[in-house]
Amino acid sequence: MQRRIVGPAVIWILLACGVVWIIVRYGAGPVTAVSGVTLALLTAAPFAPAVRRWWLRSGAPSTTSQIDEAALVLRDAVRRQWTEEAGRRHQFAEEDRMAVRWEVVSRPAPRGGEEPPLPHSGSIDVLLEAYAARAWPMIVVGAAGSGKTGLCVLLTLELAKKESQQRIPVLFQLASWDPAVDFERWLLGRLDEDYPFLADESRWGATAAQDLLAGGRLLPILDGLDELSEETRGVVLRTVRESPVFVSPFVLTSRTGEFTQAAGRRTVGGKTVLRLLPIDRSAMTAYLRDVFSTDVERWLPVLGEVARHPDGVLATTLTKPLMLFLARTSYEGPECEPAELSTRAGPARSSCSNTTCSTGSCRPCSNGAPPRRAGTRRARPVAGARATPKPRWRSSPGTCAPSARTGTGVPPI
Repeated sequence: MQRRIVGPAVIWILLACGVVWIIVRYGAGPVTAVSGVTLALLTAAPFAPAVRRWWLRSGAPSTTSQIDEAALVLRDAVRRQWTEEAGRRHQFAEEDRMAVRWEVVSRPAPRGGEEPPLPHSGSIDVLLEAYAARAWPMIVVGAAGSGKTGLCVLLTLELAKKESQQRIPVLFQLASWDPAVDFERWLLGRLDEDYPFLADESRWGATAAQDLLAGGRLLPILDGLDELSEETRGVVLRTVRESPVFVSPFVLTSRTGEFTQAAGRRTVGGKTVLRLLPIDRSAMTAYLRDVFSTDVERWLPVLGEVARHPDGVLATTLTKPLMLFLARTSYEGPECEPAELSTRAGPARSSCSNTTCSTGSCRPCSNGAPPRRAGTRRARPVAGARATPKPRWRSSPGTCAPSARTGTGVPPI
């Protein structure tokens, strides 16, 4: 605390000496005028709040009441941020929800004869209800486009809206982690960057973020293990096995192959591993019929192709939630012809203007920059979440076009 006082004290002494010198040299009149203008400029400056927080910081540890208040504000910020995101994904309307299912790959043996929190398989709604009632360490794997990020959003919302849930869900994108940085330090850095209001020492004290993490008040939802390098994935799983952070409930997502490779022959003890399954073909066709109930004639060629070749390229592709979502949004307008999908075995360019989609490889792109997962953005303090720029899609290098209706490329599930 004494060190923090030195800086402001030195600045104050230098300013005082400068004022005394000006008074001696020019008199009191110019000093009054200059000080008034300077004070007005400093008060109106955009950095004034930051200067005020820096001046008032004490370095004192956060009190229990400060931590509790910070937790309430963080929960509200998370809820607002991901409610906005889910709205863009159309995850609230019943007809937009896909019938994605999951199955248990492995889980720790129940202790003391207690019932496992989950059946062997089930729907997303069953998983959300069970996890909100009693969270546990969970790893979710699945093929590309199986809905892992969409599940992260739904879990975040489900946990954030329950006031009885002590742990606050916070969604992190693992792609930004540098393995040279301690994992817990990275979590705190992301928390400070995504929710900068927690750094206001005058309101929350100096250790609010650290205390929330150390006190088990956060539930990290870590999306995108597969986006890391092979070496880094191994470091993450070693951290999951050894760090005390991962004894408490958390969620980690990855593509199946990358997770299996990183885990090797060792199990991830004490953690439940779930796998997201492809959408059943009957559920997939029912989804298209429901969404386009007033315009189903345009989709009859696609539905017919799926019925004739249930194991064909088109049917298999559309059992992936991401591909089904992109097919829906790319051919949603009445001027579009979904029949294109049934006549081309490979990537297809939509006949609609401003939409481009490959039935096998749609992914976000942005002016040649590495793609990042939808929904990764910095949250605004308390007042609400910052809008996410709409990503673009490409079916081949250099071919980009806006996606239809939605600001994200992750399907509702």
